[in-house]
Amino acid sequence: MKYGLITYKDTENIGDDIQSYVAIRFLPKIDYYIEREKLDLFVPKKEEQVVTIMNGWYLHSKINFYLSPFIYPIFISTHLSQYNNGGIKTEYLNEKTIKQLNEYGPIGCRDSGTKKLLDDIGVDNYLSGCLTLTIEEDKKVKKKDYICIVDIDEEAEKHLNDNLEDKKIVKRTHVLNREENNKLSWDERFKNVKELLDTYQAAELVITTRLHCALPCLALNTPVLLLYDEEKLYTKDRLADYAKIVNKMTTAEFLESGIEKIKSKIVNPTNYLSIKEANEKRVKEFLKQAETKVNSKSLPSIKDYQKFYVSQKQDIDNLYQIAINDMETSKRDYLNIGYERDYWKKEFEILLKKYEFLRDKDTSIEFNEFLLKYENLLKENKCLKEKLEKYEKRNKNKSKKS
Repeated sequence: MKYGLITYKDTENIGDDIQSYVAIRFLPKIDYYIEREKLDLFVPKKEEQVVTIMNGWYLHSKINFYLSPFIYPIFISTHLSQYNNGGIKTEYLNEKTIKQLNEYGPIGCRDSGTKKLLDDIGVDNYLSGCLTLTIEEDKKVKKKDYICIVDIDEEAEKHLNDNLEDKKIVKRTHVLNREENNKLSWDERFKNVKELLDTYQAAELVITTRLHCALPCLALNTPVLLLYDEEKLYTKDRLADYAKIVNKMTTAEFLESGIEKIKSKIVNPTNYLSIKEANEKRVKEFLKQAETKVNSKSLPSIKDYQKFYVSQKQDIDNLYQIAINDMETSKRDYLNIGYERDYWKKEFEILLKKYEFLRDKDTSIEFNEFLLKYENLLKENKCLKEKLEKYEKRNKNKSKKS
C-alpha cells in the first residue's frame, strides 16, 4: 500500500508545513508528496489509490477541491475555508464533491465553522479538533530562561519589553519568504519546522496570535498565551473552538493586565488532552481500515485520466491562476493593451466549449460565479473603471460608424 503526504509548496505560512510535519508521524512511509492546491491532478506511477491524511486548511484554488480518484483520503482535522479566492461555500461543493465527501466520511472537522458548512450541505461529519495537538515532546530539548513571542503586534511587543526588562525575549514568526522557502527540499523544510518547535518547547512561555503555535505549545507542555481578538470574523471562525482550551486574552486585555498574568505564572489547561488522545486513536484506526478499503472501487486508467482530465484541466488552472493574480494585485492592466472587458469571459467560454468534461451544469455555475466576482472587482477599481468606460465608449463609437 502506498502513502502520500499533503504539502503546500507555495505557502507563506510555516503553519502549513507544521500540518504536514504532524501527519508524517502517523504514516508508515511517504511514497508521494501531494500538492494541496492540485488535489484533482494527482496521478501515481501505478493505477492504485494512495492513502493520505487530509488534515489542514483547504483551499486557495477552490476549483481543485475535488480529489483525484487515485487519492484515498482520511479526513481528520480538516478545515474548509470560506475565505480567500472565492471560498468553499455551498456553490463550490457540487454534487460530485459532496458525494465524494460522504463516500469517505464522516469528515473530522477541525473547527465548528467547517462543521456548520458541512451540516448545511448534508455531509456526515464530527468535530475532531486539530492534529497539531498530537505533536510529541523531544526529551532532548531542555527548558531555557526566555519568553518567545510569535506574530504579536508592535504595541504588545513594546509593552512586554518595557515591563519585563530583566527577561530575555526571543522573537519568531510564522511568515515565510515564499521564494526562498520554495528552493528548499522537504527534508530541509521539515528540519526548519523541528527547529521552530524546539524553540517553543524550550521556552519558559510563548505569547502568540497563531493557532499553529498555540496548539503545538500545548502538546509540547510549554505555557502559552493566545492573544485572541474575536471581533475579527476569520479569526473567530478558526480559533473560537480553541479559545476554550488555551489561556487567552485580547490584545487590549494584554496591554492592561497581561504582565500581571505572566508574573503570576501561566499554567496550561489540560482539557486538550482528550482531543489529543482521541485523534491519535482515530488516525491509527482509520489507517488500519484503509488497508481493507483502499482500491476497492474501479479506477480509471492513468493514460485516460491524464488525457481526458489532467492535461485539459491544467489549461483551466493556468488561466484561473492568471486571473486570480490579477484580482489580488491589480498590477496587470490588460485594458492598456486593448483587451476588452469580457476577455476572461471569452477565454472561459472557449475552454468550456472545448472540453466536454467541463460542460456539466455545476462547473458552469462555478466559473460564472468566479467571472462575476472578477468583473465586479474591475468595476470597483477607480483607475480600471475609468479605462473601462473609455474603452466601452470607443467601441460604441466604432459601432455607430460601422
